[in-house]
Amino acid sequence: MKIFNKKLILSFTILVIFSLSVVLTNVMQPLISQKLLDLTLSGDYSALPVQFLNLFIAIVILLVFELGRKLTAANYKKNLLNAFRLGILKGLLSKRLEDFQLLNNQKYISLFNNDLREITDDYYMNFTDILFNTIALIVYATTLFRLNTIMAIIVIATNILPILAPLLFRKSLQLKKEAYLESLKAYNVKLGDVVNGFALIKVHRLKVIMETLLKKTSKDSTDREKEFNYLSEISNMLVGFLSFANYFCIILAGVYLMKENQLSAGGLLAVIQVSELLVGPTVNITCQMNTFNAIKVLKQQVFKEYATVGEPGELFENPEEIEKIEVKDLCFKYGEIQALEAINLTFEKGKKYLIYGHSGSGKSTLFKVLSKMNNNYTGGVFVNGEALSDTSEIDYFSRIGIVYQTPFIFNDTLWNNMTLFKDYNEQAVESVIDDLELHRIKGDIFNGKIFKDSENNLSGGEKQKLSLARILLEGKLFIFLDEATSAIDAKSSFKIESNLLNRQDVTLINIEHKINPELVSFYDEIICLDSGRVRCILRTMDEKNSLFNT
Repeated sequence: MKIFNKKLILSFTILVIFSLSVVLTNVMQPLISQKLLDLTLSGDYSALPVQFLNLFIAIVILLVFELGRKLTAANYKKNLLNAFRLGILKGLLSKRLEDFQLLNNQKYISLFNNDLREITDDYYMNFTDILFNTIALIVYATTLFRLNTIMAIIVIATNILPILAPLLFRKSLQLKKEAYLESLKAYNVKLGDVVNGFALIKVHRLKVIMETLLKKTSKDSTDREKEFNYLSEISNMLVGFLSFANYFCIILAGVYLMKENQLSAGGLLAVIQVSELLVGPTVNITCQMNTFNAIKVLKQQVFKEYATVGEPGELFENPEEIEKIEVKDLCFKYGEIQALEAINLTFEKGKKYLIYGHSGSGKSTLFKVLSKMNNNYTGGVFVNGEALSDTSEIDYFSRIGIVYQTPFIFNDTLWNNMTLFKDYNEQAVESVIDDLELHRIKGDIFNGKIFKDSENNLSGGEKQKLSLARILLEGKLFIFLDEATSAIDAKSSFKIESNLLNRQDVTLINIEHKINPELVSFYDEIICLDSGRVRCILRTMDEKNSLFNT
């Protein structure tokens, strides 16, 4: 997944420059302190004012560079998170419908609100901190060798041990982190159920039950977080112990070298200050590596799972019209249950088809196959002779229109919900509103009223009409309807369906479990399904009327 662009690379480069400047300025203070102490002990007080001025200037410059580093890091983090969200969103939207349905909706929300923040903070921002501390280690180690080779060797040798500590906890921390994030997703799923099913919970008095379920998943999530934090603290405590051992060795060696006149008092002060500077990055790298390693696998999984599929584009300028869809020996199973068996059908351009059957007859499964929502079937579906399985979703959906029984409505203006954020003139929109008899909300559509799912300020019929309006505005000529007028009043439903049936240029495949006797004559074929099989195909009026005589 390509995330880094020129803007991010520039921010990262500036961050590295500021980090290097902070380290170089920071190491000046021990060197100036060495001169101050040695000059004081030697009685040379005349040079002290200059050194004090140098120390003051070094501190001011350090603060300026550190501020620049922090501000650049904040900007870099913001750009990173936005880039990740956009990249993962592209990957998510490029998923097949069938693959998308493998996860709960709330888990996708958790991905964006939790996982991506964790990856940004614990992996990428952690990497910049590790890089900063690595630069600091190199500069401080070089400075130590300039001060005293023996002390440098002792300091570096005793600093290696804390760096090795993460290796002891790497795998355990990684597993604890994964368990915590999974438990957090489970909590988000339950929380989503409470928000989306609020009315159901009230009506069926499920308050206590839902509180219990939320309490359980919340406790599990916080327990997993606690376990991860406990293990992190144990690892950090070991690092701290090794760091104190490092400090003890430095004092012991420094006192001995001063006794042997191989190190001055100012030199010891500088060594201690630089070693303290060195301990900070060492401890930080150790802790940061724990976090970095814990999140690394999750980052790889997310980026692999949501890598953008190479689709050619959002729209086909001149999509090829569908002349014919053929279904050959189609079979489909849900586990061991046979939902469709040996289905053979042909849908030709300009004709009208009604797929009829009771609940469990297989009509909804057939609809899902035809609308490319289920692809795990045997047999074949062919569009103009090309296998549907080989046809990209973008290509296919640019040529067909689908209206679901329960349409999705965005939390946005009614205008945007109808036009789907595309540019249509008001005259075209008004014409569709009149055709679909959306008179009650006509003013709301043009006045920019916002739909709120929490208020549910549209009736079921109005939602279905908005969904139909989208198809009519797009000018789709091959249309699938899945119980698309079930919530609309009988008069409006009859008018809408008859208008579509009277259009010679429209190919209509309508899935219903009820039939209006006044409309059967408009259908070229009525396909009756029963237990996953085609029971009969009715073409003549006598055959169609037989449905109402049994």
